[in-house]
Amino acid sequence: MNTIVSSHPESLRSLSEHRSIVALATESNRRNSEASLVVCGPGHYLLAYTAFSESPRDDSDAMIVATVSRDFGTSWDDPMPIVIKETGINVMSPSLLVLNDGSIALGFIGKYSMRHARILWTRSFDQGKTWTPVSTIYDIGEFTICLNDVLTLLQSGRIIFPLYERLSGQEPWCDDEQLRAFCIYSDDCGATWQRSEGWITCPGHGAMEPFIYETAPGHLVMHLRTNQGNLWRSESKDSGHTWDQAISTALETPAAPAIAKRRPDTGEIFMIRNPRYIKGLPAGGARNPLILSISHDNGSTWNETDKVLESDPRGTFSYPSITFDEDYLLITYYLSSFRVSLSDQPGLKFSLCFRRIPYSEL
Repeated sequence: MNTIVSSHPESLRSLSEHRSIVALATESNRRNSEASLVVCGPGHYLLAYTAFSESPRDDSDAMIVATVSRDFGTSWDDPMPIVIKETGINVMSPSLLVLNDGSIALGFIGKYSMRHARILWTRSFDQGKTWTPVSTIYDIGEFTICLNDVLTLLQSGRIIFPLYERLSGQEPWCDDEQLRAFCIYSDDCGATWQRSEGWITCPGHGAMEPFIYETAPGHLVMHLRTNQGNLWRSESKDSGHTWDQAISTALETPAAPAIAKRRPDTGEIFMIRNPRYIKGLPAGGARNPLILSISHDNGSTWNETDKVLESDPRGTFSYPSITFDEDYLLITYYLSSFRVSLSDQPGLKFSLCFRRIPYSEL
């Protein structure tokens, strides 16, 4: 659930909504994105994100860095590297998770080529100051990757990590590329991992960038990015061991990532996505606007009046994360100049944005 619920002093309970750029893109660091955040104590946040170098492309050099705030996200320390690639293309897409023993886990991608990527893992026992040696937790020699901020702790203590991969032998980013989703899970704080049965599939380019939330003990919902104009959905009734066939939902979106999580104290589901699909445009249109929706019935329906997080027509907003603090919803996402699909255009930059929203203002 990516949170340590803290007890805020009364003097700090009146903080208003706050928006800031945590990591500003530069010519030598043109993309800061795919973040994940955990709460370490009252006003104390640990944020990990992917820092790219001179190119913003997914297949360019990148590392995972961390920054810390001790004033509810108002200011942030200088970033420090957590993981630097050992070989290959890059490391990216971190997911932070506070485990039941109080340690912080970090799962992420290690890309060795555009045909081979592994899922990697490390832990910190001192709130992110130091990390254990990186280990591989899933590698079958294919291109296996994950969305950022998707590690999920179930009520049973099981860790669920939703993943997806390209069909064997396919060329990367080709017109007929197909992807399929599954998950891995651990019942011993990440020491050993098991794989779910079968595959979760969708039409078109397939099942992409899955994310999961738990609606009741052992009952999980997975949503999936597709190129069909909407999110698709699959369910598991056995804590992620098996999954139903994915079905279409009414949640409109271009071919873009989304994220949803269950608020621990109320059970509401919070989702962030781009809600506009334009048929005929590449990738279904721009990733704009960015909205927040809330469901009070385990994701069956969503509020009719969404909170618009970003809507500047010149911008694009994507790869969000969600974290719950005691009094605040904490959000990150990237923002950039207007675009439809990611390419290495001259001057294109992606900065990382942080939002702190009091629940009382939603």
